[in-house]
Amino acid sequence: MVVSRAPQDFSLGRDDKLATMHSAVLDSEHPLLAARSGDALLDSWIFAGNTSVVRDVVVGGRVIVQSGHHANEDAIARRFKDTLRKLFA
Repeated sequence: MVVSRAPQDFSLGRDDKLATMHSAVLDSEHPLLAARSGDALLDSWIFAGNTSVVRDVVVGGRVIVQSGHHANEDAIARRFKDTLRKLFA
């Protein structure tokens, strides 16, 4: 996994190697990551608690999460709520 603080430095269409790239882009502006680098950055990310510091996720060159939102977020939330309603009915 590649952690990048500068997502603007790559473009999915620019390099064939990116087609197999898997990455998580952290929000470098998030207060929990302030003044962190190296292992301290990873520790802060992993132990951030219930706060998401992941801004973008790329799997196999395909953007899965962008600006903290999954492309199918609304449909996923609807199915999750429907499933909970069925389970607890």
